[in-house]
Amino acid sequence: MIESLPYLIFPACALVAVVVIALVQRGAELDDRGLLVSFAVLFSLALLLTVGLLRTPSVQGKLDPTIELAAQLQAHPLVQALDTFHADDSVALRTAMLAEMDRGKSLSEVLQTARPALSLIAKDRLGFADEAARIAWGKTELQALRELRRRDMQRCAALALSQSGPEGYLPLGSGMSAENQQQFEQAFVGVLTSADAGMRRKSAPPSQSIDLGQMQQRYREVRKPLVERFGEEVANYLERRRFEQLPPFSDARVLCEYRIEQLDAMLREPPAMAARLIDAAMR
Repeated sequence: MIESLPYLIFPACALVAVVVIALVQRGAELDDRGLLVSFAVLFSLALLLTVGLLRTPSVQGKLDPTIELAAQLQAHPLVQALDTFHADDSVALRTAMLAEMDRGKSLSEVLQTARPALSLIAKDRLGFADEAARIAWGKTELQALRELRRRDMQRCAALALSQSGPEGYLPLGSGMSAENQQQFEQAFVGVLTSADAGMRRKSAPPSQSIDLGQMQQRYREVRKPLVERFGEEVANYLERRRFEQLPPFSDARVLCEYRIEQLDAMLREPPAMAARLIDAAMR
């Protein structure tokens, strides 16, 4: 309907002007100039009022439901955080989410479906995020791994490899609990907001200064008991797969359990060290 409005407005305004002149005139005769001036004034007023009315959000929402859906999408904090980065992937994802809502999906369903792509965007910005945002992101993935372990070990193992390929996030696209989805959305906003501040050198400083050597030393110390429990093979697989094309790991349960214990151990560290370890493990 909205496409035909330009063809309807002018005739409708002209008709209104003619009707008003006829009612006001009440049979009295006007000269041509008087009719022309009256018509021009009334037509202009009718046109201005109509255009003003059509520009109001309520009317636009009635005429084009996509506008209302776009406003609903834009109001979500996650989408507002996404808009801080005007990268091609962010713009394309926002357009795709709006298209899904236009096809009848709710906002919550769209955000759940888009979670793998959103996770990849946040992962790429994690290195610029602050200490609290990294820790929150690690906690969110740890909870997701535990949920998947209870339901599907293969999907848990796939997510365990999320640091080495975008396909690892695919299990997050459906079936996650409302609690975990809410936790994810809050963590996503935290990562992108703090990453934006970090890129502008305005992020909060870490609670403790930790250099690369200290982080690497603690990474090896955290790794040692995990290797003793699960074996060197799974640890090497996770580390090598970030840089090499490897065949699927033979034991999904071991891969899932190792990743859960790894993130859990890292998150038990003091905040500054935990943030550095999470960044190293998840990117």
